[in-house]
Amino acid sequence: MHKILLLAARKDKGLTLVEVLIATLIVIVFIAVSLQALTVAALFKSRGKLQNEAISLIQKDLERIRTIASTLSDTSRCKATVVDNGYAQALNTSLTTSPNDIPANEFLEIAGINYEKQRTATVSGGTASGGSCKLNACYETLKLNYKVKGTGAQSGLILADVETEVIPDAAFQCPL
Repeated sequence: MHKILLLAARKDKGLTLVEVLIATLIVIVFIAVSLQALTVAALFKSRGKLQNEAISLIQKDLERIRTIASTLSDTSRCKATVVDNGYAQALNTSLTTSPNDIPANEFLEIAGINYEKQRTATVSGGTASGGSCKLNACYETLKLNYKVKGTGAQSGLILADVETEVIPDAAFQCPL
């Protein structure tokens, strides 16, 4: 009887090898999941910094374009009936001529990786069918599409894809 009590007392005093192995396995799984989450978080943070830099470059380009748009003052373009006579085309032309000369495509380096910033411009703002436009607003809006994408080995990576519109200030001086 005394031996049975000793065995029962000994059994409750420590952990068995199986219990230690299960506890170790649980800890390893927890650490692996935690490290995976940290890795994903670091990846998102890095990608966010790159995207922020790309958006900042687009914003600088757009601010330069808005500055040029604010200097257009030719009111003869108010009643444009063809694309070439509208404010948007005048703005688009002035972007690539001296002294402004803002290139549509630029190669740049962000965090040691080469990217290309592409800007495409489209004149919009109504159609002059029959010589009349909705609110006389033909060809006043310049639609800009920006894309910042990787080059070379990073060619599939698109950091930013932004679409916006610019209306020259002079267009607001046109009578309705």
